Amino acid sequence: MHSKKQLVEVLADFWHSHFSIYFGGSPERSMSIHYDRDVIRPHVLGNFRDMLEAVTKSTSMLYYLDNYNNRVGGPNENWSRELMELITLGADNYFGSIPAEDVPGYPNSLGYVENDVIEVTRCFTGWTVANNTSRGDTGEFYYQESWHDTEAKTVLGQQIPAGQAALQDGLDVISILANHEKTAEFICFKLCRRLISDNPPADVVSDAANTFLDNAGSSDQLRLVVETILKHNAFKTSWGGKFKRGFEFTASSLRALGADFSMLMNQSWINSFINRYRLIGQQLFHWKPPNGWPDVAGAWQNSNSYVMRWRLANWLIDSKIGDFLAIDVIGQAPQIEQSSVEIVDFWLSEIIGYTGIDEAGRQEMINFMADGGDPDALLDFPGNSDVRNRVRSLIALIHMSPEFQMK
Repeated sequence: MHSKKQLVEVLADFWHSHFSIYFGGSPERSMSIHYDRDVIRPHVLGNFRDMLEAVTKSTSMLYYLDNYNNRVGGPNENWSRELMELITLGADNYFGSIPAEDVPGYPNSLGYVENDVIEVTRCFTGWTVANNTSRGDTGEFYYQESWHDTEAKTVLGQQIPAGQAALQDGLDVISILANHEKTAEFICFKLCRRLISDNPPADVVSDAANTFLDNAGSSDQLRLVVETILKHNAFKTSWGGKFKRGFEFTASSLRALGADFSMLMNQSWINSFINRYRLIGQQLFHWKPPNGWPDVAGAWQNSNSYVMRWRLANWLIDSKIGDFLAIDVIGQAPQIEQSSVEIVDFWLSEIIGYTGIDEAGRQEMINFMADGGDPDALLDFPGNSDVRNRVRSLIALIHMSPEFQMK
């Protein structure tokens, strides 16, 4: 809400969802700040391979997808399966249980099979956590050499020799997947879907994927990928292509209303805010499956979502801390008499901005504000309490408009 680096915040949210972890349980919950601050944020405009390695070694992910317990005598496939299906190659490039040699492009395979899941699992045996006295009990990443499968493996047609140095098998897998063309396509499609529309143009995805591959070794690889997307014509004309999810609706509402959390640190108010926010359906860090929050309109456009976000907006506008309104929207308006037309246009500009609003919707708001009177007549604002109350209701109506649900 307060950051001057809004693009970084959007990207941090994107990567949190891409490398999704449910932080509602233990022990992951205690490591959420570390994951956000030290694993995700340093890499949002950096290098994907570096980010992937950081996530793979993070205590949060090691516990969430069970690789902390992956050993040669008892392999656990959770991490390796989700690594290829949800994080790199994508489920569309899974070819099932066919022989690896039958995958298109072999030995430079353009997809993965069940045996690749098994081989990747073997590569990451021994990648665990210092969670006992013998390992130092720091909670940090730890390589348990005695747990590692040292025999040769084959991943996506690439040979990984036996007896490599500590960690090298897993590091090789990270490099193979991070530099794979299907990973580039998968990541860039998701970025374009987040930044442009639910069904982004194929040429933008292709251009971004080429940038991704051409700069695989660059420390600012992801910055260049995002720049490719943002400079594309499709992005410049993209307003209205995305439906705000609950988090985005709430953040944009608080920004539009000029909310200042330094003035809102009242425990009762915070508790009421959180309880209402949760009902929208996007409690942060609480998506349980590893596939991340849905990023298409159809997942959010339902009657419950609409009603709960409208209720939150109404509450934000009228909530109080003691005898005072928590968010002073009236104090932000011009302190002069204005017509209904001027009042409506002022708040449309403040809340929705340059995009404007459907003219029929605007006229309904003007009629509401005029309350049966002349819409060009000056209203006694801020002196008349009825006018002030109608202004707050008007702000709620703008929050309910179709335009405010879009971005």
